[in-house]
Amino acid sequence: MEEKYNDYVLGRNPQASVRLNQAHHYWKEQNGYLLHPSIPVTKPDLKIADVGAGTGSTQLDGFDIDLTQAPPAEWLPPNVTFHKLDAFENLPRDLISQYDIVHLRLFIVLVRNNDPVPLLRNLIEMLKPGGYIQWDEHDHASQRITTVDPARTVKAVRAFVDFVRPLDAVMGPRTWVSRLADTFAAQGLEGPRLYRYPLPPELYRYDTDNVLSIYEEISRKILDRRGKGEGEELRKLISAAFVESQQGGSSTCFQAMVSPNILAELELIRKDLEFRIFDPKNRLSVSKRQESSAADPAAKGPLWVSRVSLPPSDEDDVRQALFSTIDSLCTENETYSKPVVAPVLGEWVGHRCNVDSQAPEPCISEKEKYIGLMKDVSSDVTMLYVHGGAFYSGSPAQSRPLTSKLTSLTGGRCFSLKYRLSPQHPFPAALLDLLLAYLSLLYPQASPSTFHTPIPAHTIVLTGDSVGANLCLGLTQTILSLSRHQSSTPPTIRWNSAERALPLPAGLALISPWIDPTYSLPSHTTNRESDYLPPYSIAWRADFPHCAAWPSDPPREDLYCEASCLVHPLVNPAAATDWRGTPPVLVLCGEEGPSDGVKVLVRQLDGQGVKVRWRQFERMPHVFVSLLGRLEHSRLAVGEWARFCGEVVRSPDGVGREGWFVRVKDLRREVVEVRDLTRLTRERALALMRRARGERRVVRRGIGRRAKM
Repeated sequence: MEEKYNDYVLGRNPQASVRLNQAHHYWKEQNGYLLHPSIPVTKPDLKIADVGAGTGSTQLDGFDIDLTQAPPAEWLPPNVTFHKLDAFENLPRDLISQYDIVHLRLFIVLVRNNDPVPLLRNLIEMLKPGGYIQWDEHDHASQRITTVDPARTVKAVRAFVDFVRPLDAVMGPRTWVSRLADTFAAQGLEGPRLYRYPLPPELYRYDTDNVLSIYEEISRKILDRRGKGEGEELRKLISAAFVESQQGGSSTCFQAMVSPNILAELELIRKDLEFRIFDPKNRLSVSKRQESSAADPAAKGPLWVSRVSLPPSDEDDVRQALFSTIDSLCTENETYSKPVVAPVLGEWVGHRCNVDSQAPEPCISEKEKYIGLMKDVSSDVTMLYVHGGAFYSGSPAQSRPLTSKLTSLTGGRCFSLKYRLSPQHPFPAALLDLLLAYLSLLYPQASPSTFHTPIPAHTIVLTGDSVGANLCLGLTQTILSLSRHQSSTPPTIRWNSAERALPLPAGLALISPWIDPTYSLPSHTTNRESDYLPPYSIAWRADFPHCAAWPSDPPREDLYCEASCLVHPLVNPAAATDWRGTPPVLVLCGEEGPSDGVKVLVRQLDGQGVKVRWRQFERMPHVFVSLLGRLEHSRLAVGEWARFCGEVVRSPDGVGREGWFVRVKDLRREVVEVRDLTRLTRERALALMRRARGERRVVRRGIGRRAKM
């Protein structure tokens, strides 16, 4: 194999066209977009050039050296045209400085001499001043062999990789992919950013099949020409590797994409969120926010949603047990209202197999939806999900992009709780709803809307974002406090006419936990450059336009609770003194306003023997996994989230303490010691919180009561 191949080494037959079309949809499915969201596309008369358009899965002007795989011009939309172009040769004058965006993908077998510069210079010439280039590529250098079971042999896959490695060398080295951002910068492009997308496990098999298809084309177009039998030998290896891939063996590599600077992008996003959420001109009343977040659209695409209302127990024991726990943890004459018991509202969410992204929600009963959901469940993982929303907004429907992704990655199911919102239902109403939901999963009460059978605690993962994570910690501390009070592990509680054990769940997965409701810790100020949340001086005022929900009647200092409870352990988890016995905990957060409180709590958990897995992402804002779901940072975080949920259910003994700090520019993971996360002591943090609580009480009492109509 000494010759060099500078021509197109792949096929242009029907099978090749199918592979190209599948690759187009696969790339979009993996990344969540065709053009990176940081590239503006709202400009009137926007012109986009897609170089290497191939089969025509593109928009606007498509270019390729061979148009035999493109559809006829008569079948194209009026805004789409195709042009024959050799992108490596001098450009026609009518293409110079014509495009706002130039996009190209998968030139890895065409770039010659490991040098993309000649091609890149042509692309730059096509751009208007201020235009954008996006280049998507397979990072061949990251290729690795993976199996579902380390003990399983993958001889055929390894033999295939070993066979094609010399052929790859003939076509030339491909190290240019990992240097593409530097190449962009050297050619004068501003702020290039190289993104690397690790494939999720559900796409390993597809990627392997795609690679095998590529080399089958190469075997026929290149190796068969030699007449040495190499093509037939490679096809036999491909067939054997295909069989192994069916059994869980794969050869995969990362995807790479170069687009604008991530830091500039994050700053634009932060400013936009800050404006839309907190600018006085955009301030909505609490009632309007609740109305907006309560929308329940049809569940379209590959997810099951079964909406339920679970009846509570007839006894009052659960309610009284919660009140007694609150009272036992009071230290400073805290006061609170005592909510009544209400039905548990929520929805079951699961991955719906074998449907596309536009599949409508089935027109069947909620019970039939649950039955369909359970048929598609492939693991024992059950997640009890608690949404965020500052205690006064949010809903399970708004959380579906996350809950559906989690169920897809874990193969499990998720019960997403619709708890009662403040200020109409202040603390501890939401916590009571979560306790009732947990008991309903463990010991379901027969009713027309109860579809599930009892779920063992060791298969349940308690998870939530923002204030939902706060409530997860509150439930955990409630169970621990009951256990201490009863001197029993697990404690018991009367539910449905019987004494029931109340064990802890398998683990807690906490996403951007909201720990400090007083907004008083330093990170609310020091992390302003990376977070959209307002500083303490603005946030604590709860200065919403008046409506039927707020200000409350009778007046209250805080949306969620009486000011006296702002440092109560079930409102402010950092104030809890004893977390011994807590199951493994995952914490995902950015460099956000609440992060000081999170670090103080996590260090305390670690010091009391709790297994903590810490993941902090540089420059990421509060709940970035939801707001910035298209970024690879979010995909990495959600993957860690799903992996933790699976591990604590399947092999909890293997979950150890571990800390990462993930760099924003290259996703580099730096190991950190959990005990060294912050210099802020718990004592100092509590002092700041108590001082802020006192200020909150004084100022809020000066605000007049809403007039009765």
